[in-house]
Amino acid sequence: MLQWLFRVIPSFPSFLASISSTISVPNGFTKLYYLCFLLGLFIAGFVYALLHYVFPAPLLQAFVGSSSSPRDLMAKYEEEWDSRDTSIIFGQVDHNQVP
Repeated sequence: MLQWLFRVIPSFPSFLASISSTISVPNGFTKLYYLCFLLGLFIAGFVYALLHYVFPAPLLQAFVGSSSSPRDLMAKYEEEWDSRDTSIIFGQVDHNQVP
C-alpha cells in the first residue's frame, strides 16, 4: 500500500490536469507524468526493498538462515543427477532384451 502511494503521488497533479482543462500545473509535472510509469516502477521497487530491509519478514529470515551453503546444494544435486539412469533420459534402449 505504501509503495502504491509513493508511485501515484508524483503523477497526481498532472493526472488531475489531464482530466480537467481548468487545472494548470507547471511543465515539469507534465513531463514527470509522461515518465511516471517508469519512474513509478523504480520508486515503488525502491520503497518495497527499503521496507523489507527495515522490517524483514520473519519467515524469509528463517528460510535464509536455515538454508544450506551453495557448495553443499551443488554437491547434493550433482550426486543426484549423476546417479540417475541416463538411458531413460536419452532414449537409449537395449534391443537385445525381449520384453
